[in-house]
Amino acid sequence: WSHEPRRDYTNLPGGDYVFRVQARNAAGLIFDSEPLAFRVQPPYYLTPLAWSIYVLAAVVLLLLSARLGQRMRERKLLAQQQVLAEQVAERTAEVRAQAREIRQISDARAQFFANVSHELRTPLTLTRGPLQELARIGGDRLDDELKQYLNVALRNSEAMQSLIGQILDLQRLDAKRMPLKLIEVDLALIVRGIVDRFAVQARLRQIELSCEGADKPLRLVCDQAHIDTMLSNLMSNAIKFTPDGGKVEVRLTRSEKHIELSVSDTGPGVDPADQQAIFERYRQGEQTSASSPGTGIGLALARELAELHGGRIGVESQPGKGACFTLKIPTDLQPNAAASDPPEVVETPAMAAHEPSEQDIDELSSEDVPCVLLVEDNAELRAFLRLRLGRSYRIEEAADGAEGLQRARELIPDAIITDGLMPVMDGLTMTRQIKNDPELAFVPVLMLTSRAAPEDTVRGLEAGADDYLAKPFDSAELAARVAGLIASRRRLKARLEDAGSSTAEANELSITSPFMVQVDAVLDDHLSDPRFTVRDWADLLHMDRTTLFRRLKGETGQSPEEYLFEKRLQAAARLLTEGAGNVAEVADAVGFVSVSHFSRRFKERFDTTPAAFAQHGNS
Repeated sequence: WSHEPRRDYTNLPGGDYVFRVQARNAAGLIFDSEPLAFRVQPPYYLTPLAWSIYVLAAVVLLLLSARLGQRMRERKLLAQQQVLAEQVAERTAEVRAQAREIRQISDARAQFFANVSHELRTPLTLTRGPLQELARIGGDRLDDELKQYLNVALRNSEAMQSLIGQILDLQRLDAKRMPLKLIEVDLALIVRGIVDRFAVQARLRQIELSCEGADKPLRLVCDQAHIDTMLSNLMSNAIKFTPDGGKVEVRLTRSEKHIELSVSDTGPGVDPADQQAIFERYRQGEQTSASSPGTGIGLALARELAELHGGRIGVESQPGKGACFTLKIPTDLQPNAAASDPPEVVETPAMAAHEPSEQDIDELSSEDVPCVLLVEDNAELRAFLRLRLGRSYRIEEAADGAEGLQRARELIPDAIITDGLMPVMDGLTMTRQIKNDPELAFVPVLMLTSRAAPEDTVRGLEAGADDYLAKPFDSAELAARVAGLIASRRRLKARLEDAGSSTAEANELSITSPFMVQVDAVLDDHLSDPRFTVRDWADLLHMDRTTLFRRLKGETGQSPEEYLFEKRLQAAARLLTEGAGNVAEVADAVGFVSVSHFSRRFKERFDTTPAAFAQHGNS
């Protein structure tokens, strides 16, 4: 109880309240008052609206926090992705650089092998050439032991030549410059020939060599040269690893879709771990490389050539039980354009004659000794060729193309033999300039070169070379080709002389076919231009030099240079007969830049001087 007339209540929380009071009077009696209900309003920050705002703010904060966290995670992920991308790019660049370096190393290695192979062709020529001459000239005077030594040297020089060719084949495969020349051949005949080629080597080591399934003709469309390379490599591999007294068996069979060539031996075999590696370039089986080292080229080339045919090559072997290599070539190949329509390479008499005939020898010996200009930068090869050809010809020499061109203009030789690759001026450039020179265009050019690919041959012939011979060459074949070139020029000269010295008789040689009418029309328009070349002539006829050579040779029996030279002389004879001018004016009118050269060639053609011819024609 308290004796207070009033009571204050402060800081009451908001809410509904009931106020009850009991009072006591003076007599001590207690009275209850009526309860008083009242409500205390909460502060504004505790109102439902405020709580709604608080909840909404909390939700917004949560959403913002989640979004901020997501953005932070995204930024972190982006940073990680950027780091990973940079690492991947850096690693990719490293891998590409390594791949590029590996490719450059591989290309450099292949180019090195190719360059070395080209460089080896000249010393190999100087090795094989004297050996062949020794066997050809002194073979009858050698005893059996020396003959065996000589045969061993010749066989190994041929093996080196084959290896050089295979290295260059690999380079052409890499460059995709080895098209298939598919023709139909008798595969059985090819197989028998290759087996016979290895018979002597097998007999020397008492290896039993047998061939089954090649006794009857077996037609197949394939690239004959590639088949020869593949089977020769398999045979060489088998004989190399077969011990003395062992056995090598070649079997030829035909199935519905393939022709199978298998070569089995009784050698040490191939470890299963090496059976794939031996078909890779420059790789060999571990167990065989130490005892029979090689280059790791033969089987790799065989596999790539087989795949080029759409075929395959494989091996079945167990260590110590020999090996069987099987080559499968599909039977559905068709002859292609490369085989049915070969490059327009015209066969000259020198190409057709691999040995000089008695008639050629008589023709060459019945007149003054012909002059042959030898253009070669290798002094030893020049010395060997001078020794070999000096028996029949007067040999003049030049060490590079520029000197060769100068010497040719001084000598006007009967034939020129030139290397392809030389300092100062190469053989192709020299040949073009010779064929574009009216005073030298008729001189036959035989090109010797270490570049033996078909496209190299075409380039040489398109440059104007009359013949092309790859190193290493047989010196007897070279002599035969030179004799053929010189003899063909002299036969042509004799035919023209037999036709008579008058222009009327000479005109009997002309051909009136539509092609020749067009040829003569172009020629007549440019006959007086001393700079007019066969290449210009071909361009005006809308054909290349090779096509012009082939068609003109077929129509007239003459090369473009010979025909151009003959037409100029015929025109000169006509002008002299008509009294159209003096000798110098006529020479200039028909495209000769030198009166002395014109007079000399005119006399060779008509057996009289231009002045005498003009006097006779006007009398």
